[in-house]
Amino acid sequence: MDFEVSPFIRIVDVVFSLMRLFMVLWLWNQFVPVIRRSKSNDGDTYMKKNEVAAVIVILGIIFIISSFLTTDLPITTLALFGVIIPFVLFSAKDWVLESVFTITLFWHITSMSYFVVVSATDFISKNLMNGIEAANDIEHFVSVRIGIFEVVLFAAYTIVCAAAIVSVAKIVKHREKIHLQELLFLAVLNAAGIIMTFIMRSISIMSIKEGAVILTEEKPELLWQLPIIAVLLYLGELSAIYMWQENNRYRKRSEMYMTEKLEKEAMKQRLEETQEYYEKIRKVRHDMATHLTNIRGLSEHGYEKELAAYIKQLDEDISSVKMAVSTGNPVTDMVINDRFHKAKKAGVLLSVDMGYQDAWGISAYDMGIVIGNILDNAIREAEYTEAKNVSFQIREKAAVILVLCENDYLPENGREHPENEWHGLGLKNVEDIAERYDGAMRIEKKEGHFSVSVMLKKR
Repeated sequence: MDFEVSPFIRIVDVVFSLMRLFMVLWLWNQFVPVIRRSKSNDGDTYMKKNEVAAVIVILGIIFIISSFLTTDLPITTLALFGVIIPFVLFSAKDWVLESVFTITLFWHITSMSYFVVVSATDFISKNLMNGIEAANDIEHFVSVRIGIFEVVLFAAYTIVCAAAIVSVAKIVKHREKIHLQELLFLAVLNAAGIIMTFIMRSISIMSIKEGAVILTEEKPELLWQLPIIAVLLYLGELSAIYMWQENNRYRKRSEMYMTEKLEKEAMKQRLEETQEYYEKIRKVRHDMATHLTNIRGLSEHGYEKELAAYIKQLDEDISSVKMAVSTGNPVTDMVINDRFHKAKKAGVLLSVDMGYQDAWGISAYDMGIVIGNILDNAIREAEYTEAKNVSFQIREKAAVILVLCENDYLPENGREHPENEWHGLGLKNVEDIAERYDGAMRIEKKEGHFSVSVMLKKR
């Protein structure tokens, strides 16, 4: 006897499908900045609202349609891979690995929840038809019992999945970029759980000549063994995520310690440069009377060649303390003018367009560290090129300050590539300062040009 699924069950199925969609988005947002959860600027680049809304609508439609389908294919997971991954590839290429991990994790959670729910509801399914002999309307009796069972099954499945996702959310304190090696490490248990689910579902009912054999009836111990295995795989995945997060936190603390150390050294260098500069000024001023006496003597005795050579040497001494750029602050003056002299020695043409204002609320020492590190890198790379050009400027735009630098470079100059150097400890403090001022640093490389932009928010 065939029984049609009631409209009520269809509605319930749709509701629980939409709840699973909400869980997917919530889990995705734990690893990928999809939906802004607060007004604070945490440094994440969020995806465009209209694009995310379109993805949600498309997934919602697929989830609802899948509620009316009866197939063993993982329609939901295929939909996630077929919608989210193309969307990320198009809109946010930096988050592809994190999105892949999210989908495999959700697939793992739903697979493991299947075993837990099936075992938990086994008693209900076995006693489902008790009292059918006394029923006046057998068809109505069976339809009601099946309806109740499906509602319980949907509810239990959703609750177990939600509990598993909440546990993951509590472990993931901060979003972290996932590298390929980390993805392979984190996805191993996900793959194991998914494969185990496919195998167990394929052999749960085996056809024989006399009919069919239900595996859990022949081996009832599987009803408690399979959920235990599922829970252990899930706990193993939680442990892997926790270890990954702790490792990243330890790495950040180490980098922070090194950054602070480098900042102190950079600040000490700024002070030494300032002291050296004023020492040169003091020396020139102290010797000025002697210079004037010597010049007068050479002029009176007609030593024109000697006088010209003496004046040339004096001009070089004065030029060494001459300010090529005046920024409005002695610290940034020292930093930028010291780089001018370094560029001149390296044969690099450095053009600067910048200023500095205390009203920005950005520490002169912090700005000096940013300027010094950026120009050190640019001059070092431009020295190996034919044109040897470096362009540096600071722009004030509304509530932000933009530090922009572009230089020529040769990737094959035998040195470490510039994009790798930016992740070294030598210039890590630039990124740290940018984050401290709620900003960011961006690096671009194309056609023999290397550009760096740093955004700092005013305070």
